[in-house]
Amino acid sequence: MPQQRNLKSIETPVERGSNLEGADLSDLDLREASLSGANLAYANLEDANLSGVDLSGADLTGARLSRACLIGANLTDAILCQADLALQSHPRVSKFFHQMAYATTFTSEERQKVKELTCLYDPRARLDNAILRRADLRGARLAYAVLSNADLRFAVLDGADLSGANLSGAWMMAGDLEVQINDGSVWSG
Repeated sequence: MPQQRNLKSIETPVERGSNLEGADLSDLDLREASLSGANLAYANLEDANLSGVDLSGADLTGARLSRACLIGANLTDAILCQADLALQSHPRVSKFFHQMAYATTFTSEERQKVKELTCLYDPRARLDNAILRRADLRGARLAYAVLSNADLRFAVLDGADLSGANLSGAWMMAGDLEVQINDGSVWSG
């Protein structure tokens, strides 16, 4: 298992609007980092832990984000055209961890630990509670992504692949109406 590196400990600080185009940031632990306005076009962020990261206004065009954990990330006004967040592994693995995370025999602390582990080993893109308001997701590959409770209001989804995505509790626009999906829906379009 590769040693996790934390962006906060890298000598060169990442400043608002930093140019990280094409950078290899795979497997990094970037929790809570601020990459607001950064140019991450075509960057490799596979398997990166981006939980709680501020990516507002970031350009992630063509970025590779498969298996990245984006729980609670802020992607307001981010550009994710042609970004790849698709499932890269067998869905049964995901189902196992999902079932473990919601097992009733765990205490709340144990359940939280399992959810954290699920993020590390779940091959799906994890965007639970992510803020994707006004994000440009044209052509993004989000197959089987977990977008539960995500804010997708005003997001541009033209040509995005959301097949099998979990949208339960997500906020989206339907014409001029803001709607919340409350039935545990899985996208089948």
